[in-house]
Amino acid sequence: MPEVKNSPSISDLDTYVFVDASNLRSCCLRTLGWRPDFVKVSGYFARKYKGLKELRYYEGIANGDLAKRSEFDELRDAGCIICPLERKAYSDTVELKGKRTCRQCGATRQVKLTKKIARLKSNIDVYLATELLRVAYLSKRPVHIVLVSCDGDYAEMIKAALDQNEKVYITVIATPAVRTARNTCSTRLQQLRGYSPRFHLTDIRDIEKYIRQQK
Repeated sequence: MPEVKNSPSISDLDTYVFVDASNLRSCCLRTLGWRPDFVKVSGYFARKYKGLKELRYYEGIANGDLAKRSEFDELRDAGCIICPLERKAYSDTVELKGKRTCRQCGATRQVKLTKKIARLKSNIDVYLATELLRVAYLSKRPVHIVLVSCDGDYAEMIKAALDQNEKVYITVIATPAVRTARNTCSTRLQQLRGYSPRFHLTDIRDIEKYIRQQK
């Protein structure tokens, strides 16, 4: 991250890392073809920032998901603060298009069908944003906040944190922007480049060798 004139060294600041786990896992898989190992993620940041105060891991969990709870226990042992929210089920209606052939006359017609599907949602981004702004607003001395996510919904939160406290430095680590892939680095995050000398957007491929999950 480029240094701001007369600013302290970023590596020496109190550092708080916020990991949007589901978002990052999905983006790395779809865009880069690999999954992050979050135990390695914790170890990487502990080594990189001697001023690391907290690494907060945010992810939804379904009721009764014992495998996920076991994963959370492993991450706690690695030094993460686990910030879960229960995933709640809701029904969503999607429209499907297709062709149907009449058995009687043999004519083919374009038809539209509706189908109800079950989805799980935890609104983890709201939880993360609330906690990140709490750290940003209450800091009395220079603080470095690292957000590990590709979600553009965080753009306004980032601007608010930078605007409200001139002692806040924010780094976002995300997958690269790839137009042909889904769930890549949001355009809204890219547009923050140049918003403030205290903001930096970096490519997760720069640290891939330290955090990539082994097959």
